[in-house]
Amino acid sequence: MTESLLKEAQAIGAKSLVLCPLNDGSEVPASETLGALRDLAPLFAFYGIHGLVEPLGFPQSSLRSAHPGADADPRRPRAV
Repeated sequence: MTESLLKEAQAIGAKSLVLCPLNDGSEVPASETLGALRDLAPLFAFYGIHGLVEPLGFPQSSLRSAHPGADADPRRPRAV
């Protein structure tokens, strides 16, 4: 499904797709969220689409801040 959305976005000339976290009270480990973002990054790069992560900040949201998403950015400098 993700790849079909990226293909469609590319076909219509979209520059970005917004990724919204779950807001249903489900527990999602941070490692799972980071893994998903890392898995998606090459697909977004291949199609030339920016992935915009929307941290909702609700108490029950699976992503309450932008910090975990920033950790998944391969362009972000890392401490060695």
